[in-house]
Amino acid sequence: MPRHPMPASRRTHESGFSLIEMVIALMVLVIVLVGALTLFDLASRVSRVQVDVADMQQSLRTAQYDMVRILRMAGRGHVPTQVAQPLPPAAAPFWSVPNGIAVAVRNNVAANKFMDDPANTKRILAGTDVLTVRGVFTSPVCTVMDGTFTVDKTLGSPTYGQGSFQVANIMKPNVPVPQNLKHLADSIAAGIKEGLVLVSSEDDSIYQIVELDPPRSVVDNPANPALITVGFRFDGGTNTATFLAFSSGTWNGKLKEAAYFGIMEEYRFYVLDERETPGDATTAAKPRLVRAQTFPGTDQPYGNPGDPANWAVAMADNVADLQIALGVQSGGASPFTVDENGTAGDEWLFNNAGDNSADNKWRGGRLYYVRVSTTTFAERRDKDYESPANVTLEDHTYAVPDFGSGGGVATPDRAYRRRTLRTLVDLRNIT
Repeated sequence: MPRHPMPASRRTHESGFSLIEMVIALMVLVIVLVGALTLFDLASRVSRVQVDVADMQQSLRTAQYDMVRILRMAGRGHVPTQVAQPLPPAAAPFWSVPNGIAVAVRNNVAANKFMDDPANTKRILAGTDVLTVRGVFTSPVCTVMDGTFTVDKTLGSPTYGQGSFQVANIMKPNVPVPQNLKHLADSIAAGIKEGLVLVSSEDDSIYQIVELDPPRSVVDNPANPALITVGFRFDGGTNTATFLAFSSGTWNGKLKEAAYFGIMEEYRFYVLDERETPGDATTAAKPRLVRAQTFPGTDQPYGNPGDPANWAVAMADNVADLQIALGVQSGGASPFTVDENGTAGDEWLFNNAGDNSADNKWRGGRLYYVRVSTTTFAERRDKDYESPANVTLEDHTYAVPDFGSGGGVATPDRAYRRRTLRTLVDLRNIT
């Protein structure tokens, strides 16, 4: 039986897509691809912002963790808040709020100031604060052996200003509480003239800050010390004049027997003004929170000889501001009140632009709290973000430059996201 050819109309429908169908399909595909790429780009930008914010949050925590930890120990070892001197015109140095012994603040540092003056290599970011904290931080507070404390206070004597005491690796005979003497033994071996805080056995309010005298100190076993004879000076040493100023400028005659002692340390927290091109102040700022360690009350970096690296130990990058406010009971018997309205009852120093630290109400007040505020900024610019033109943190107000304004500015431009963290620290060691 003969086959009949397929009808023409059927062959046309099965031969493929028409041009119009292909164009429509291509347009739909392009729309789908554009939508997918748009979503991908949005997700990428959101992810980048989230990463930047997470980095900022981590930088904030890092910036404050060590600083707040040390600050909470301010005054440990019975380092006092201030020396009990009369109010001005008392002779300098006057160790009182805000320039106390345990806690001190340099407020809104002027431009072109350096931490390592006169070397002038560590520039402080203009407008930021410097927080100084002193106390016994990394070494233990140890008990002095009974009956071993001696000091020569006789003017004209060949040994005037010298003294000694002994400390053992157990607290007292028949009191088997261990004492770690390794830090002290290491300082003696290295010849580091540490500041020592001596506290009386009669009253904790009786103290003296003296200088360790390594040549006159004896360690029985440097690797595992069990008994150390500690030599010290309150006169004629490298920093004895400064340490004596911490102790009201003279030897405290009430200190007849020391009950315990500790190694006094000093840390200064500040924002280092670094640039994208090191040494070129016309390039963008890349400020960093750092920590300096010095011999207490001096401008000498810690170590023997003083280690320049101790002028700036890195803590956190991209820190635009550090501000410190002091909670001070400004006088009278009334309890401390948290008043931040700038009124007569305001007891926060450096939280308002009009605060005058020379006012006797601050210098005669008692320090209760320290509020630490740090501002960090993102590592990268965000073209879809613009921060406020002016920023105020505590008593520091400054203008944030416009996007792309470039060199010579102390703060990053407005396309960088920012975050601020505040921590209130109760000074538990200070009375």
